Amino acid sequence: MPYKKKNLELEFGGIHNPPEQFYFKFKHITLFTDDLHSTPTVTTHRVLRSSTVDRVYQWENDNNLSKKKMFEWVDLAKPLVHIFELTPKLRKELFSIYLETQETKLNEAIQATENAIEQTWNEDIRLPIQYNALNERLQSYKMALKTLKQKHQRTGKYKLLYDVIRPLVNKFESDGISQYRQIRLLEDLFVKFNFDDFKDKSDPLQSIQNILKELHRDQPNSVT
Repeated sequence: MPYKKKNLELEFGGIHNPPEQFYFKFKHITLFTDDLHSTPTVTTHRVLRSSTVDRVYQWENDNNLSKKKMFEWVDLAKPLVHIFELTPKLRKELFSIYLETQETKLNEAIQATENAIEQTWNEDIRLPIQYNALNERLQSYKMALKTLKQKHQRTGKYKLLYDVIRPLVNKFESDGISQYRQIRLLEDLFVKFNFDDFKDKSDPLQSIQNILKELHRDQPNSVT
């Protein structure tokens, strides 16, 4: 008998969220998104830690990064710190929960929307406004499901990192920082936060280059 995917958000949290929202809590870790096409943010602690500020300031100073506001780089790095605290295994497990749940919710939403469409346009009734709105929602769900399957066929250990690191990389690019320096900056940031033992990797720069390449995969006009 084939494995049936489940809505783990509902099964473990009792939450009836539509596909547009995802909320999952595991011990002190919270995953949340209210965007149909974005991976969830990860929160491991609520208060900005002084150690985070100190490490980011050290990173700024070591790399001579300029800023217009005191917490400019801290605000960009802060969402990453929550990811840094998770092991690769746990990140993959959490992303698997998100992926399975969203696929289940989207399939159920598609079926429910198709059933609703049949009730708004049939031999006995014609409701064009409702019919068009439901069709628009149906296409949105189908596109989201297709994108979900195409982008996340494998549950890699950096899947939860891409969306939260994007604003930082965008800042690098808006400041005219070359890709080579971007890689060096990220390497130093990862090492300062002991992320995945980057300081001990045999080829950390290639690992970061691969992260940036994946980040730009859906941005054909970006420099890769």
